[in-house]
Amino acid sequence: GVIMGVISIDFGGKLSGAETVVVLGLVLEYEVLDGSVEIKADCTGTARTRARLKGSSQPPMEIVEKIIVLPEGEEKRTVQAAAILKKEGLCVPVLLGNPDAARKAAAAHGADLSGIEIVEPSSDAKFKEYAAQYFELRKHKGISEAEAAAAVRETLVYGVMMLHNDRVDGYLSGADHATADTVRPALHIIKPAPGVRTISSFFIMIFPSPKQ
Repeated sequence: GVIMGVISIDFGGKLSGAETVVVLGLVLEYEVLDGSVEIKADCTGTARTRARLKGSSQPPMEIVEKIIVLPEGEEKRTVQAAAILKKEGLCVPVLLGNPDAARKAAAAHGADLSGIEIVEPSSDAKFKEYAAQYFELRKHKGISEAEAAAAVRETLVYGVMMLHNDRVDGYLSGADHATADTVRPALHIIKPAPGVRTISSFFIMIFPSPKQ
């Protein structure tokens, strides 16, 4: 779920000097060189990156949509976020959980889930395959096949299995779970990169007013 690279746009030499561009709320720097604008984009967990240069009539750039799984699919803020992501075309959100419970939460909080896939792990076509994979990944810890199947029924685990199998491009949770609960499945399934021994996390807080 990481978009990283250099994007160049030709503005016919109309712009000059260093400017600031906003990419999905992230302020990045770009430089105009010989009429070409180079933007270094590093957007984690973002499905589509849009950038509009200040004072330009050019349409926003777009990077191919990515699929982001939201395992807390019955939680009110999550269904609201999924509806916004879908409406604004920022990504293709996938909710995990009971479809009826997700739709009930959405209706109670004014979220439109039309066109959004809702996956219930235990009834998903890939459930048995993911359970078998999880067993192979964790059998050295002494878990049984039944315990592996029970673990994969948990949406946080199932979401990471979807990411592990390249079914989705990103995974986002934590609205209704502690950081440890969110990170643990990733450590068990995807695991840290070779040589990495310390895992860290961070929060991004967006306030309505800069003064807050």
